[in-house]
Amino acid sequence: VICVVSAGNSATSLDPYVVEGVSDTGVVGSPGTASDALQVASSNNSMITLPAVTAVVNGEAHLMGYTQCDIDPIDVFTSDNNLQLVDCGFGNPADFDGKDLAGKVAFISRGDITFVEKQINAQAAGASAVIIYNNTANQAHINMATDPSITIPVIFITNEDATIIKSAASLDEVTVSFNKEVISMDNPVAGQMSDFTSWGPTPDLEFAPQITAPGGNIYSTLNNNSYGSMSGTSMSSPHVAGATALIIQGLKDNGIELEGRELVEFVKKTIINTAETLTEKNALEEENIPYSPRRQGSGMIQTKNAIENRVLALGEDGKATISLKEIGNTTTFSITLKNYSTSDAVYKVTAPCGVLTTINPGFGITNYMVADEIIEGATINFDKEEVVVPASGQVTVTATLNIPEDVEKNIFAEGYIKFINNNNEDLSLVVPYMGFYGDWSAEKIINDFAWDFNANNILPASFAAVKLLGDYNYAGYVGRDEQGNVVLD
Repeated sequence: VICVVSAGNSATSLDPYVVEGVSDTGVVGSPGTASDALQVASSNNSMITLPAVTAVVNGEAHLMGYTQCDIDPIDVFTSDNNLQLVDCGFGNPADFDGKDLAGKVAFISRGDITFVEKQINAQAAGASAVIIYNNTANQAHINMATDPSITIPVIFITNEDATIIKSAASLDEVTVSFNKEVISMDNPVAGQMSDFTSWGPTPDLEFAPQITAPGGNIYSTLNNNSYGSMSGTSMSSPHVAGATALIIQGLKDNGIELEGRELVEFVKKTIINTAETLTEKNALEEENIPYSPRRQGSGMIQTKNAIENRVLALGEDGKATISLKEIGNTTTFSITLKNYSTSDAVYKVTAPCGVLTTINPGFGITNYMVADEIIEGATINFDKEEVVVPASGQVTVTATLNIPEDVEKNIFAEGYIKFINNNNEDLSLVVPYMGFYGDWSAEKIINDFAWDFNANNILPASFAAVKLLGDYNYAGYVGRDEQGNVVLD
């Protein structure tokens, strides 16, 4: 039995911040951190399937996909309800002044105030429904925050669809209706890692997650005989579970002579080894930089390649991922390639993009997507440029990771080792590696105290409050000195 487990949907422990000097931000947890589990991260689906509103603009009907809040417009409006739109700016109270919204839909731009404030203001103004549109082009649909007090339907559409609506000679002439239509469209963030997917590593610097699958905007069955799109690693892990069943069947049908735990281990490792490492344009505008292995594991699952592969690339502990734990300036480790077929296999040994680490943006930045960059001057070298793995045999490659003395300490040093198959590049192998350059135990586990004027105010302050001097104050508080600093006993 292979246990496939979700990585979680918590991004990092500091999300949405990146803070200088804080490296331990992994939030993957049990049961996915168990040694026998295969933990799955989430990437965004290639397509988005959504319910669609029909907008009639200049006499032409357009289907526009939407996400919705708690109240389903299908439950409120019949298909023959043709609703008129009213432009309500950003949804501030003043944007509704002098406008008749009875039986109409408030058409509101994202921005300026929160989604909840827009909804509350529109409802107070008498709107029957709200359409909020994105104020930025080429962005995915958003699942908006809402409030239990909202009793009218609220939907979200893209900037591109809003532009079509605004192309009307007069917004008064545009009508919308809800006819139980569904639309599929290209996902503008297809193939990118999902913002929410939980990062590793585990607290003891082991690898998790190990693999990635589509989990963002997955259209599937819901309760009450319905369908809908949902996002999360609870979508990506079933994808891998189903793929795993197919891989087991495919391997058996193609004559692999393994049983029991030996078969289970082969399946897990061929899944990891044959993944496609995903890349991005990082926050420094550098192209084709791999996502961190702490985020994607080895990359996107490739089911067909996992079935056809017969060579495993494994670290010294027999795993298909390499956890180097704490490392210094020079670290040597080995990868063993083991051939389960009756034919030799030839590979070129490479390290795409060299050695990576998390971008350090400075003191503290919000709404900054955590990403990797190349460590300047760091190298990973191999004792062989090409290897021939004999039929039913094995060969070992020695890797040496070098980090310059002038590189800052207490950072991750990570990346990918790729063995490019000379005969079929689709059957190339990847081994993600990760080490922590420095002292993993050196990082503070208690945040700066609230009275420390030099504290990092991005992180929540630490303090204990007790009743002192007739009022609640910091524990041990006796007053302040001439400079206004807290004095504790």
